[in-house]
Amino acid sequence: MKDTVYLLIKVVIDTNYRNIQDAIDDVQRNTIYTVMDSKNVKVIDSKIMDLRTKRK
Repeated sequence: MKDTVYLLIKVVIDTNYRNIQDAIDDVQRNTIYTVMDSKNVKVIDSKIMDLRTKRK
């Protein structure tokens, strides 16, 4: 059975950026993550979903 599962990842940051959106963009561009297969599940694809926040 092929399906889509959404995983939520909590990331606590400390940043020198004045605008939180800049920090979010930086994290989204530079994060390296691994989602591995298990005995019963083959991971076909994964990506970080863009977090779209309002710029002030």
